[in-house]
Parts: sequence; structure tokens; C-alpha cells
Amino acid sequence: AEDTAKGLSELILPAKLKMFPEYIFRNSNPAVFGISVEAGTLKPKVLLITDKGKKVGRVHQLQDKGKSLDKADVNCELAISIRGIEIGKDIEKDETLFVNVPESHVRQLMSKFLNELTTDQKDALREYIVLQRQFTHPWWGM
Repeated sequence: AEDTAKGLSELILPAKLKMFPEYIFRNSNPAVFGISVEAGTLKPKVLLITDKGKKVGRVHQLQDKGKSLDKADVNCELAISIRGIEIGKDIEKDETLFVNVPESHVRQLMSKFLNELTTDQKDALREYIVLQRQFTHPWWGM
């Protein structure tokens, strides 16, 4: 079981996020905005993409009521910061975002760790794979 935990903890986990257009705290430098974790687990330092396949940037920090968090699970509502983007120019105020999980991690999650994932993490992963197959190639993640 320890091998599994170590392996899983080293992988980037899937997450689906929904922006709150009414909670844009800063438009840029860094952009700080409110999100809801619709499915999966969000951690700092992961890259995000939109549901149209556009790269957004790396999550710098997760915050809830002024406290930094090291992760956020499904149904969490919090603020995140991303450097190098401008809301309204690079992304809209109401985007659906996904963690940009590398294809090699997706393969491992699907083959070795599927039973370790929560139902909502599996949902986020499946939706993300469908998205990637739409924007890259039909066999992505296989």
C-alpha cells in the first residue's frame, strides 16, 4: 500500500474548476479569482487549461479566508492566484478550467491508480481525457 501511496502522491491529480465571475479580486499581476472545485483535487503549482483546450497558467496559491491551502477537494470554494494572465483578455470571467495533467500521468492514473481515486476525481479525469482527445488526437491518454 505504501508503494501505491508514494506513486500516487507524485502524480498530478485531475480537477475541474468553475470560476465565479462575481469574485474577480485582481485582473492581473497575479490574477486572483474565486473558484469552485466541481470535481477532483486541486493543488498549487499545477498548470490549468480552459475547457476549450487553451493553456491558462500555473496556479501560484490557493487561499480560503486569507489562509494558504495545500489542496482543495470537491465542493471547496476558494480563491486562486495565477501569474502572467489577465482576466478579460487571456481568459473570460466565467471559464471552466481543468488541471493540465500530463499524458504520462493520465496513463498511470488509468492503469495503476484508478481504484485509489475518488468518484469525483475519476469524473474529472474522464472529462479531461475527452477534452484532450477533442483538441489533440483521438487516442490521447491511451
